[in-house]
Amino acid sequence: MAGGFVPLRVRSHGSLLHGTTSPEALVQRALELDYRALALTDRDNLYLAIRFYQRARAEGLVPLLGCTITCGPHEVLLLPLDRRGYAHMCELLTARHLEPGFDLAENLAATPRRASGLHVVVESAGLAATLLAAGVPAARGARPALGRSTGTAASRADGAGGGLWMGVRGLAGERAALGQRTAAARTLGVPLVATGDCVLLEPSEHETHRVAVTAQAGELLERMPPSAFCARDAFLAPPAEWERRVRAVCAGAGVPAAAEEALENNRALAGRCRLELELGTPIFPRAPIPGSERQGIGPGANGGTGPEARAAGAAHLRKLCEAGIARRYGRGSPPAIARLRHELDMIGHMGFTDYFLLVAEIVGFARARGIPTVGRGSGASSIVAYCLGITNVDPLRYGLSFERFLNPSRRDCPDLDIDLCWRRRDEVIAHVYETYGADRVAMISTHATLGARSAFRETAKALGVPNSRVNQLARLIPRDLEKPYIQRLDGLPDSRRVDWREPPLAQALRLAERLEGARRHLSIHCGGIVIGDRPLTHYVPLERAAKEVVVTQFEMRAIEAIGLVKMDLLGNRALSTIGECVGLARRRGIEIDVDRLPDPDPPTAARLAAGDTLNCFQLESPAMRHLLRMLAARTLDDTIAAVALVRPGPAESGMKEAFCRRSRGLEPASFPHPRLEPVLAATHGVMLYEEDVMRVAAALTGMPLAEGDDLRRAIGAARTDEEQRSLERGFVAQTVRAGVAAEAARAVWRELTRFVAYAFCKAHAAGYGALGYQGAYLKTHFPAEYAVGILNHHAGMYPTWVHVEDLRRHGVEFRAPCVQRSRWETTLEEDLAGAGTGGRSETLGAREGRSRSAPRVASRRQDVGGSRVSRSASSPCSGRAVRVGLSRVFGLHEATGERIVAARAIRPFGSLADLVERVRPSLPELESLVLAGALDFTGRSRPSLLLEARAGAKAWAAHHPRLLALVSSDGAALEPEPCAPFPVPELPEFDVPERVRGEHRATGLWFSGHPLDPWASSDAVRDAVPAASLPSMIGRRVAVVGLPCAYRRVETATGGSMLFTTLADRSGLAECVLFPDVYRSHAGAVRGQVVRIEGRVDESLGAITLVAEQARSLAGGD
Repeated sequence: MAGGFVPLRVRSHGSLLHGTTSPEALVQRALELDYRALALTDRDNLYLAIRFYQRARAEGLVPLLGCTITCGPHEVLLLPLDRRGYAHMCELLTARHLEPGFDLAENLAATPRRASGLHVVVESAGLAATLLAAGVPAARGARPALGRSTGTAASRADGAGGGLWMGVRGLAGERAALGQRTAAARTLGVPLVATGDCVLLEPSEHETHRVAVTAQAGELLERMPPSAFCARDAFLAPPAEWERRVRAVCAGAGVPAAAEEALENNRALAGRCRLELELGTPIFPRAPIPGSERQGIGPGANGGTGPEARAAGAAHLRKLCEAGIARRYGRGSPPAIARLRHELDMIGHMGFTDYFLLVAEIVGFARARGIPTVGRGSGASSIVAYCLGITNVDPLRYGLSFERFLNPSRRDCPDLDIDLCWRRRDEVIAHVYETYGADRVAMISTHATLGARSAFRETAKALGVPNSRVNQLARLIPRDLEKPYIQRLDGLPDSRRVDWREPPLAQALRLAERLEGARRHLSIHCGGIVIGDRPLTHYVPLERAAKEVVVTQFEMRAIEAIGLVKMDLLGNRALSTIGECVGLARRRGIEIDVDRLPDPDPPTAARLAAGDTLNCFQLESPAMRHLLRMLAARTLDDTIAAVALVRPGPAESGMKEAFCRRSRGLEPASFPHPRLEPVLAATHGVMLYEEDVMRVAAALTGMPLAEGDDLRRAIGAARTDEEQRSLERGFVAQTVRAGVAAEAARAVWRELTRFVAYAFCKAHAAGYGALGYQGAYLKTHFPAEYAVGILNHHAGMYPTWVHVEDLRRHGVEFRAPCVQRSRWETTLEEDLAGAGTGGRSETLGAREGRSRSAPRVASRRQDVGGSRVSRSASSPCSGRAVRVGLSRVFGLHEATGERIVAARAIRPFGSLADLVERVRPSLPELESLVLAGALDFTGRSRPSLLLEARAGAKAWAAHHPRLLALVSSDGAALEPEPCAPFPVPELPEFDVPERVRGEHRATGLWFSGHPLDPWASSDAVRDAVPAASLPSMIGRRVAVVGLPCAYRRVETATGGSMLFTTLADRSGLAECVLFPDVYRSHAGAVRGQVVRIEGRVDESLGAITLVAEQARSLAGGD
């Protein structure tokens, strides 16, 4: 590489809270300074290497990828020459993170090949000698090194190779050590090389760097030693400035000749770095193939890699799909068979056969073990995925286009997300490791970055703001706060009373702005797992994240860029909720096939149309429940449409209201062109889905759907007016050639460009919508079973008490935790007298050709979705109640809960003292159990139980606790001797409000009453109306009193803030909006525990909103 100086020691904020800038900013600054090449060598990682590589290549800058690897007190610079050296660097970085007591010299001595293809730059004479002795050859400089070579350097790399170098940074601070370092290099025969040292983009970032390093250390800035920070001159200076510095520091150290050697070797070393990464080409491991189908493909865990293996894989995939199509479509369906052949041909042509086999094998493993699973994403467009059992959405039934999933003009990897029961996901991941090899599988990392709030926390603590004050202030800072921070905070009602301009806060905010986006630490991707065709360290370094999980240093986008196969194995609580509900129904002799539910089902349709979908996946947010009412949703198709419509874009563009009005027959459908009526009839002329955009383009121009998808993407990616005009000219020309008038073509183009920004992938919407519909159906017909699933699995946007109150309104009885009855998880308690069983058999549903309506409650065998069902002749909740599990008791450890269940299996507890004697809970655990009502079985008041627990705590602690289960030599359990209770007087029971407060404090729920009961007779509540009555009060000014349970703050176009909040009372939920003026005046009030909101009831297509005019906190708040 000809040219001037190349900085070799360069850090971005990939060097966690050390470097201060992004790879993109480094590239931009390097171009401004006329660099032709630049290295990125972050500390112990390649986190941002691919981002840097891609941006540098795109901008015409030569990227040199490397790292600095810490070795005791030293930092060793590694720069690979080529792909081989890159793999060795990845291996060394992985060893640095995964091997206890990692030592670079010992590692290279044990595995000498790892030094090949690498430039190794040190700054310690002792380390240089050690590495030479370990077998690392001295590099060959641009000219012979000064001095003589000792025996330790007898091995020298060839002229084009890497090897060992002695580094010179060119900083004023290294002058004192440079003379000795140069002498040692001459003695050892190791050439000098100038590296520079760039931690900062420019000198003004030194303050930011100091605060970042302080935050990383968890210290105060004033206590940090100066040596912890980089030099003030460690910034990206121009090439000539670095050359001047190197000459100056060498002259100051008395070795001026060393400068020319170091500078010349800088250019030589950089010129030898020829690393080329092949990005964008998918790298698939060979999927396992049954032994009977592996003839002639050779040995190997992955079934071989040659043409025979590919042919065997294709044949195996075809065989699986032929079995699947018979299972899904019966004896024969010409459209399905034609679609399957088309997809198989395309999959084989694009080289994705092994990917489908891989995913099918993983899903098959889960299903065989009863782990709820379903495939989602654009892969739901594939009939191959449907036939393999990966997805449960019929692409023909829902008009899903395969080209949206796989397009021969794109080489990006397929997108198939696999949802799994969140509690059993680890079983599937363990299977992947075991099947494909622990060295070829890893979880994908995410790079946790500092947002506005977290950056402020770090800077404020480093500057000495007390933690309590930091926590208080940070809650007032939105996570998505725009810059400049101070001006934005001044406009937020919640923070109006804080003087953000006082010196420590203003400085903290200013520094936080600079740190926003900096990497903080590695986390584990919520579901991403990568499988390689060889050990992953050939492609990416690995390290440990939280809980000792090994992850890739690259995040998702970088993993995809280098071609590794990424699969998302996602824990989905909705699947677990549905699975548990189905399992509880099965215990009653009811079999439910959730993939073949009645549609439409009148009771479920009524729930959807009313927006009564709290705790239903994807259907529970205030915006979605409003939309379901506006849409008058009744069917699965309606829920799919709602998933696509609920986002902000369709609402702002008018798409949402137009679709709802047309769907309800309130206005006629209109079409951009007559040819498009059959294409858009199902969506009433609205291009709701991305597939609609593709089909519109294909219908008017005659282009294939794949080209329609390319056009859709191109429209979305166009950034300039000229790019848009160029696309328009091409579209109009093709449309005119297809017989459409130019003016009509331009009109359609305007519609296309309008909708393409908001259209949603229908395959995604279908997967989400199906789960939402299933939840709504089960909640309607099996509310008690569904409630158990909700308490054990659901983690939505509302506190748990909101769901419990909602399900109570639907007839579900909830019983408090009880040490005599509760298990760790929430369970269903059956009243045998009220539970019907058996009866004669009857089959309902599609198998008999009858209409698929909801099963009627009857004392006979029935079928839900084509499966046999036994239903009681009583209401859905009759004879059953939900017993809240011990897991819901705050502060109770699972081990204690398990001891409670095990001990009572021996014999029931007789008293609180008996429980303590046999289970040994801590005093805080015991107090929580008492407040939760879990010891009400004793017949004693809760104050008496609390007093007994506290009075006996010291004595019990001194007493040797008895064993949980005394076991005799023959294994029989022996009963412990009874323990006399401590004498405590009987105290009066708490009043109902106090019991409710205790229950809420201990469980987050309540069982003895309701938190609003104390206000029932107050003036503030007397004139209030129930939330459920708002639909009958449209246009009236009313007041609602309730418990706030959801908030969403929105920035307006004028820079103000408005708030959406939900109030819950006994009757239901009231959706309220505070526009900027009202929010500004009442921001503190709406954060109270009990809030009264007065305003006007507004209605839009059936969606009801209370437009607030005043707000007052009755308890808590400001």
